[in-house]
Amino acid sequence: MLTAVFLVSCATLAFEVALARIFAVSQWNHLSFLVISMALFGFAASGTALSLLGSLRSGRREPFSPLWIPCGIVLFSGALLAALLTLNRVPLDYHRLPFQPAQAAYLLLVCLAIALPFFVSGGLVATAFVLRPERPGAVYFTSMAGSALGALTPALLLPFWGEARLVIVSALAPLVLIAFLPCGRSPAAPLRRPPAATGVGAAALLVLAAGLWLLTPMAAGVRAVTPSAYKSISQVLQFPDTHIAESRTTIRGRIERVESPHLRFAPGLSLKFTGPLPTAQAVFTDGDRPLYLYDTAAAGWPDFARYSLSFLPYALAGAPRRVLAATGGGGLSIACAAASGAAEVRILNPNPEVARMIARHYGQGVIARDARTHLAGSEDRFDIIHLENWGASIPGAGALDQDHTLTVAAFKTYLQRLTPEGLFVISRRLLLPPADSLRVWAAAREALIATGMAEPQRCLAIFRNYDTFTLVMTRRPIADPAAVAAWAQRLNFDLVYLMGADPGHSNRFNVFDAPYHHIEHQRLAGTLETQRPNAFFREYVIDVAPQTDLRPFPDRFLKWSRAGDLHRT
Repeated sequence: MLTAVFLVSCATLAFEVALARIFAVSQWNHLSFLVISMALFGFAASGTALSLLGSLRSGRREPFSPLWIPCGIVLFSGALLAALLTLNRVPLDYHRLPFQPAQAAYLLLVCLAIALPFFVSGGLVATAFVLRPERPGAVYFTSMAGSALGALTPALLLPFWGEARLVIVSALAPLVLIAFLPCGRSPAAPLRRPPAATGVGAAALLVLAAGLWLLTPMAAGVRAVTPSAYKSISQVLQFPDTHIAESRTTIRGRIERVESPHLRFAPGLSLKFTGPLPTAQAVFTDGDRPLYLYDTAAAGWPDFARYSLSFLPYALAGAPRRVLAATGGGGLSIACAAASGAAEVRILNPNPEVARMIARHYGQGVIARDARTHLAGSEDRFDIIHLENWGASIPGAGALDQDHTLTVAAFKTYLQRLTPEGLFVISRRLLLPPADSLRVWAAAREALIATGMAEPQRCLAIFRNYDTFTLVMTRRPIADPAAVAAWAQRLNFDLVYLMGADPGHSNRFNVFDAPYHHIEHQRLAGTLETQRPNAFFREYVIDVAPQTDLRPFPDRFLKWSRAGDLHRT
């Protein structure tokens, strides 16, 4: 019995961890938050059910039969397989919840399916306590030990089996015990099995056969965990002659390298660039947030980067000696650093597998850390710190992503690791109504104030094209704003914010109905100089207040109280 408790507890925790990974791939990380809730719901429901059942059977000498343990194992294994199939086959699309009522039923079905294994697991462990009242400590220790091993198992086995195989093996492992458990045999007739025990054995064989079939190549399409249709990898794979060249699953994400002759990545590119763009491979994490590896075999492959918004600090720095390229996604920072001719380029990526692919492709070392963590443990200073953080592929999908690289404290760290003439740069997607640029600008301004800068606005500049904006932050006030504006004008970039620059350049090349971004930035800057510095953030239609380490959600903008106003805009 204790062995059964150990294996079921181990499989339960392994399934819980794998379930978070499945949701991160097949949906977005939003539904990963359901995992713990559904696990606790299943455990609590099992305790309630056993309590009610025990009161109904209280007149019996043995309220619970020993046959319940093998029966629970079979139900648990079957529930795990059923949960995996439900996750893969039910057409859940929670983006359609407001418009398609059937999605609410699908969501309920998925929640019940993933709660069922926890319900059976909790009931089995509780039954073990009832059947062994004289040894509660042993049951408790066995359950905790199995759970501890189950929590570690995915980290060890995901690289070899992937999410689906891990769930299937976790379901099949406890079934091995069915052959060794008593299953209700009578001591007087040990070779005779009662009908109930025979039924349990037959059910175990059926579940075992189903699980083994799911492990075969024929069932690859049935067990496969596929990314959401909204994720960028699902769209890229529809291109002709496009395929996944390499795939690896770890506890930190499913990493897939896609090769295609059609992939290009040049955000913020000037329309004055007339040369060819280098082809690229794309590395996806959980099917989204691609990082592009440019083809370095082509002559002059990084030349296009000189015509991008992100190259502004490199143009101002002239010949930077040391550059830090923090590639949370994208990959343009590497091309900019290469085009600048920097003597030393240090590349960062927080995912070890992605870092390994970058290092192999470009033939240089890559540090598997995010920018803030690396800079906090380093005394080195850089002429340019280039942070890439493009967010999720569709708006709103990253609203629940915690990101400590865009908080006020993070910008303060970046400033402290710049040389006296150093520059920090970040580029992101342009949004309407203006959102991202306002939040990043406000966070940078607070960081400048925290480091003792008396005129923080003079250390900031923002330019845009039709879909991208770039913010540059300096440790000292920009000495010649006219020269900066002239560089942007030469490449047909529009002004968003730069003190001392001509406002007439704010909506000249990439024309909107009005210079919305310039107007809102001027209004924000003016409000911060008044006696009501937070009035802008309170009154603005969306939440653009700078984020702190206690609230690190840089892609969350919705104000529920202003949802109607936002819809009308």
